[in-house]
Amino acid sequence: MPRVSVNICCYNGEKHITSAVQSVLNQTFSDLEIIVINDGSKDGTEKAVLAFQDVRIKYYFQQNEGLAKTRNRAFALSGGEFITILDQDDIWEPEKLALQVDVMERNPEVGVVYSDVYVIDEHDIIRGTGRRARYRRGKVAPELLKGNYIYCPTVMFRASVLKKAGQFRTDLKIGEEYDMYLRLARICAFDFVDKPLARYRVHSDNASRDMVRNYTETVMCLTDFAAAANDEKLSRSAMWHADINRLKLMAALVWDRKCKEVSDILPKLRSGFLIGAAGFGLRLLAFAPHWIARFFLLPLKSAGIVR
Repeated sequence: MPRVSVNICCYNGEKHITSAVQSVLNQTFSDLEIIVINDGSKDGTEKAVLAFQDVRIKYYFQQNEGLAKTRNRAFALSGGEFITILDQDDIWEPEKLALQVDVMERNPEVGVVYSDVYVIDEHDIIRGTGRRARYRRGKVAPELLKGNYIYCPTVMFRASVLKKAGQFRTDLKIGEEYDMYLRLARICAFDFVDKPLARYRVHSDNASRDMVRNYTETVMCLTDFAAAANDEKLSRSAMWHADINRLKLMAALVWDRKCKEVSDILPKLRSGFLIGAAGFGLRLLAFAPHWIARFFLLPLKSAGIVR
């Protein structure tokens, strides 16, 4: 069996899939398998993948099932001691697997290793790094509750720990990774390599750009974490951050003129007077003329909370 299983789940990815697969084949660590699952693509994805003549590539086609179900299938097909995910439009640096396997081998208590990324555009031009001040190792749940700071293409999982955590949730469309990290944070230590090991592509098709869905699913992840947590302090922290994301969700709904939904969210706030007052203010804005609401929400737009 190979040491590392690389999972690439793709849908209509002909534009970048060749670069993604090639970046795996270029790894300095070679004891690996590449499991590519084509989730019902209508373009030339299959032709691009089958053009590679490397026996380590295992290609599967299926009717469209969605990303979470496809990733769960890829996990089930993986035979490696370590499992990694690479999205169809992202790229790895050549030493990515070697450095992360080394961390895993030296630290048996670690179940997840991640790293920084280079942020690239649709033309492969580096626009910066994703460096985030709260990269942490060890028990990362307290910091992770503040938001998902882990870039998916940088992650390596220990297969045995991933099995304990369970499958990706199929009721989430863009929050399934965050939910998985939160579940893993309850059962294992995390570590990171302090350098960019992947190139994360940002473009107009990124699912994470849907602010309303992003905040909605973040609230779901946090409330579920709070319900399952054995630590009262962590549970309270999760509910506090869930309330913060409910406020962001209400602001996004007001900005997008979906004001009727604000009144459904306000009663669900649980963290006391300040959060409730802010929510009440957003409710007032929901019924104000739209240009007034947009004016008062401009600071939130500048902060990236609404688009």
